[in-house]
Amino acid sequence: VDERERLFSAISHDLKTPITRMRLRAEMLDDPLQRERFCASLDELDLLVKGALASVKGFDLHEAVEAVDPRAVLDELAEELALQGGQVSLSGDAEPLAVKPLAFKRCLANLVENAVFYGKRAEVTLDDSPQQLSIHIRDHGPGIPEAQLGRVFSPFVRLEPSRSRNTGGSGLGLGIARHIARALGGDIALANHSEGGLLVTLSIPRWDASNTLQH
Repeated sequence: VDERERLFSAISHDLKTPITRMRLRAEMLDDPLQRERFCASLDELDLLVKGALASVKGFDLHEAVEAVDPRAVLDELAEELALQGGQVSLSGDAEPLAVKPLAFKRCLANLVENAVFYGKRAEVTLDDSPQQLSIHIRDHGPGIPEAQLGRVFSPFVRLEPSRSRNTGGSGLGLGIARHIARALGGDIALANHSEGGLLVTLSIPRWDASNTLQH
């Protein structure tokens, strides 16, 4: 763990300079909309780098809890993945949810990106109720052997070696997503779909999570 923390610290430090350089170049763009989007992406990248380091050190990003529209977050992720050739279909809506916005988006991004890159395409369904929000993410890949379903949450585990060549995956995505889900008082469940592929369900209870999220 100490070795991994030093590694993440080094990566975080080394990324500061190119992020700053890219920000300066982005601010020189003529198109105001593209400039704003570019800078927003760099801000998010900067926070994600800090978040990766924080996850190793055992504490969360210091974000304020806000009411977030889950469908809007998923729409944005789907749009971003479409630019990379990813296929994401969405159905259902949900009432705003009190979460840490970047952490929540990071959780969803890890799950949806995993479905798209490893399972061909993602079908996302929102199932909302006064008690709980459930987000089901189904892919169309080979699924996971039953005996390995729990193992994929472990850090640095990739069941498919070729995934690292295709996407540069580190094996941290699902573990980080579950950590965030549990910080929200929820959890993530994995199951092989009866018609093929993997079904991931993110469940978050609908209650004032602000007390939990402060820790």
